[in-house]
Amino acid sequence: MIGIIGGYGDIGLNTARILKNSFGEKLRIGGRNIEAVSRKIKEEFKDDEWIKIDIENENSLDEFIKGVDVALNCAGTTNGYTDKLYKVLNKYKCNYVDVGYSKEFERLKGINESSFIYGAGSSPGLSGILPRYLSKQFDKVTDMNYYYGVLDIFTKVAARDYLDGIKDTENRSMVVLKEGEYTAYIPKENTEIFPLSVRDVTVFPYIDKEAKTIIKKLKINNARFNMVVDGENALRVLEKARRDYNKDKEKLITDLCTATKIDCQGRKKYAGFVIEMSGVKSNEYITKTLIVKANTQGELTGLSSAVASKLVKEEILQKGVISLGEIDQTNEIMNYIIKSKAVELEILDGSINELFTKVEGEL
Repeated sequence: MIGIIGGYGDIGLNTARILKNSFGEKLRIGGRNIEAVSRKIKEEFKDDEWIKIDIENENSLDEFIKGVDVALNCAGTTNGYTDKLYKVLNKYKCNYVDVGYSKEFERLKGINESSFIYGAGSSPGLSGILPRYLSKQFDKVTDMNYYYGVLDIFTKVAARDYLDGIKDTENRSMVVLKEGEYTAYIPKENTEIFPLSVRDVTVFPYIDKEAKTIIKKLKINNARFNMVVDGENALRVLEKARRDYNKDKEKLITDLCTATKIDCQGRKKYAGFVIEMSGVKSNEYITKTLIVKANTQGELTGLSSAVASKLVKEEILQKGVISLGEIDQTNEIMNYIIKSKAVELEILDGSINELFTKVEGEL
């Protein structure tokens, strides 16, 4: 059985549906306010268990985790409660998957009693798997241009995670890898084309810990990791966040949720990746582009966390404390993603610019 903490929120519900409908898993669904869950959702999961849980309370955690093979957290940060959580997990030798990232998880590395997979969302998470999956099309990768974009209404949890990522001290914005060196990026234009959008978008090149892991594993010399902002209102909030995040974090979170709601009005939502890669295959220089698209960010993140939980339950993924993006079993992960049929996925010949006219309106 897989237990989902926060299993009736946006991400949790998408995760639960994939685990149940695509992988046939028995579920235990929990959260602080299960009595407020609609009758329709409870009817959808009538054959599964529903248990009230407060992650801050050790007794509540104990009751929820006892009897499950994998506990999956889709309810937000565990900061301040990680040690308490890990104590209960060890008590029952229960595996654990967390959609989010916390520096507290880093302290647990080297402890190998069970699987403890964190950062198992779309980004970080799937974002670390996809480039290495695409790299298998090459004998040697030389260049990569990577985009992650979302046009969706942010929940407060999603907005908080997004803004925390921007302000993480390990992250560097407007930086690219050029000839093996990290170099300041000065854009020639303010916007770029993006095959998942019908409009030009604003991109912010960055380097973070996961990007460095990809660069190291692929032994690549030139790479640009781009966060796509598709919407003028969200862009204004994010530009303000770089200056004022520490002054009034809660207001910025609320403002970002409101901005994304306005940006989505009258537009079709999406979430996905476009990764252009060049290199050598059989002594020939080639370019491939991977496109992955979901209808919403919740679907994309839910797919990633569902697959991670399923593979942990089946004892396919490695043991120990590790982020999903660091795991080397990319084929196993991608096989289950493809099996789920929850996203559109294509690997096409050619560059983003060459493909744009072909894929616009088709994906």
